[in-house]
Amino acid sequence: MYTKPWQGMHFDAGGIEFKSNLYYDGNNQTFVAIIQPECPGLQGNFFVAQQTVAMVSDGGTSRIWIPPNNTTPIIGTTVYDLNEGWKACSVPYTQYDIFLVAQKVSNNECYVYTAKDGMMLNKCSFSVSKLRTLTGYNMIVGCWYDGSRIFHGTIYSVLLWKIGLDETELISLSNCGLCFKESKLPYYDDLIFGCIFDRLKYGDTPYDFVNDVYATKLNISTASPKWRLMLPKDVGMI
Repeated sequence: MYTKPWQGMHFDAGGIEFKSNLYYDGNNQTFVAIIQPECPGLQGNFFVAQQTVAMVSDGGTSRIWIPPNNTTPIIGTTVYDLNEGWKACSVPYTQYDIFLVAQKVSNNECYVYTAKDGMMLNKCSFSVSKLRTLTGYNMIVGCWYDGSRIFHGTIYSVLLWKIGLDETELISLSNCGLCFKESKLPYYDDLIFGCIFDRLKYGDTPYDFVNDVYATKLNISTASPKWRLMLPKDVGMI
């Protein structure tokens, strides 16, 4: 279990964009985020807000989002199959919990996993026939590519591989200490995007260490993303 203080980027009014010029085959990928979602938005007694944790700017190949739901918070992915149209699946999550969420595409199957402290929480999957091969797209964190569908919560790291990691590797990443050290990441040579917010000091610009790219703001409201410093989970939050 990870025991040092956690520092993440807290989003509540917009997102950030990395012009990372991503090239990869959407049919072989693993997209991972360590997050702490807040309440996804209430209308009466219903959860209704759409929120985007992170996505590649084409909109339909690599995406982790919180879809609207009227019973309980859920998180998942939606992808565009070039032969069969839009497909999606989602799993439940617990508000204010810190956990790993992953989208993996491999062998004509798309998976969503959530894991925490080296244990799998939930997973779902659906078949895909063909996703896009992407050439020159950007990474968006904290919102949709037009600045809408804003994520409310804290993001600690976002990572994208051009291969499908197996379940054991994904579960091990949920120990989180691994996700905050480049040297500990599996298949480092197959990483095509990486941002580790935990390493930044207050006021630093988030950085894609794989492509040597700094983030720019992407927001449609008057506020901007801001920092929150997290203490170990047995202590609480400041």
